[in-house]
Amino acid sequence: MPMNVIQRYLFRRMLGAFLFAFPALTVVIWLSQALRELSLITDQGQNLGVFVQAVILFLPGLVVIIGPVSLLIVVISSVNTLNSDSELVSLAASGNSQKVMLRPILALAIPVALLSALCSTTLNPMAARATTSLLEEVNADVIGSLIRPGQFRTLGDDVVLQVANIQPDGTLEGIFVYDEREAGESVAYLAGAGATAETPDGHFLLMRDGMIQRRQANGNLTVISFQSYAFDLSSFSAQTADGRTPATRRGLGYLLSPDPNDPEYQERPFSFTAELHSRLAIPLYVLVLALLPLAMLGQVQSARQRRGGITTLTALIGVALIGLGLTLGQALPGSPALLPLIYAVPVLGILIPLAMIYSGRRGPIPRLPRLLPRRRRRAFGAAE
Repeated sequence: MPMNVIQRYLFRRMLGAFLFAFPALTVVIWLSQALRELSLITDQGQNLGVFVQAVILFLPGLVVIIGPVSLLIVVISSVNTLNSDSELVSLAASGNSQKVMLRPILALAIPVALLSALCSTTLNPMAARATTSLLEEVNADVIGSLIRPGQFRTLGDDVVLQVANIQPDGTLEGIFVYDEREAGESVAYLAGAGATAETPDGHFLLMRDGMIQRRQANGNLTVISFQSYAFDLSSFSAQTADGRTPATRRGLGYLLSPDPNDPEYQERPFSFTAELHSRLAIPLYVLVLALLPLAMLGQVQSARQRRGGITTLTALIGVALIGLGLTLGQALPGSPALLPLIYAVPVLGILIPLAMIYSGRRGPIPRLPRLLPRRRRRAFGAAE
């Protein structure tokens, strides 16, 4: 059944607001996340293309959260604007209840729910796998990403590497490594020449003609000369040791039918079930955040009635539901008993607002404390 004129007007109004709010909020949060990856250029010496790939891969995960939040903001703003412009009064006077807004809100919420479902079930796992592969390639390129002639480079938190020069054939000259990973001990490696080598056992820095200075916490110093020494760089690479792929990076089809011989599935079988249901429940929260503002704010109020309290309460409930959903999704792999709550919370979050909308009952209206003293009213022409 197509929407009538009023519903089409309401839908266009909310769609316009959503098309502004959703990209704006996405760009702001995306840029804040992208700044964290500047280390790919500043610390690891990667080019701009690698940086762009890394930050683009953030988008599917952001859309899963930003889409529902943007919808919540748009519906709250639209309903409050309709009330302040006396359009809710006009709708009520013409015999329409708040149910007239239900269809345009659902017409906007359903595509957002489908987009969130697409990102959570398909695009986000693909992006997670691509991110892992990208970081493995970046971290495996030791010479390109970690070694710069004449510069001190930090590996992890407790190792500093410096190379005086790199020959065209890859030979390193003037090698200095300072290692503080062992508690109560610092070790300095100095070598005249060396090279990097990748073997089946890992990635190593091979040093020749040098010495090791080992200083204990009590001040004792030990100096050892060597002709050749291999310093392990494997711990600074993100390469996967056993080749396992966790459930969070698996596609929806694999979660529905995991390989029984998968070592990760054999060790943690319920994590695949938990990940599947967590993803399937995400679109339900979109519908919750669309219906909640209509149920709480859809009743007509006069201009004299302040809506700040009920608006704040609506926003807080929406944010709390999102937080609860994320918390349940993270806790579910270790607590199978929480599985019914994954669906119970959003289903109740849909049914309760629908019951309020169809019954016409108004949500509770809390009063916010007055921050400024009320001005004393004076009668016109009255003498004090």
